[in-house]
Amino acid sequence: MEHLKRSVLLQAYGQKDPLVEYKKEAKDRFGDFFERVKKEIKRNIEYLDTSFLMKTLQMQSEMEKQAKQALENSIHDEEQGEKKQKPVTTEKKVGRNELCPCGSGKKYKKCCGANK
Repeated sequence: MEHLKRSVLLQAYGQKDPLVEYKKEAKDRFGDFFERVKKEIKRNIEYLDTSFLMKTLQMQSEMEKQAKQALENSIHDEEQGEKKQKPVTTEKKVGRNELCPCGSGKKYKKCCGANK
């Protein structure tokens, strides 16, 4: 871009508006840049290993099948889980600021809960 600025300033000596010339040159160079990028992408695609792409597509389809299978299994498990009841725990959870159930008289957070 710095080179472009210098070349446009030289065109000012030829009685041309430097801003207009700068815009034209920048547009041309930008277009050339994209053309080179497109050519490079086309060249790289030609050298791409198609067997690798096929393996990748097969792996994706297998993963989709496994995901569908897992979804069906989880739905089936949920339906069976509704029929089975989970065992109910009767143990009460001790709050941090309640007295410790060990009988020390301290708060749970200072006694047995300090290690957790």
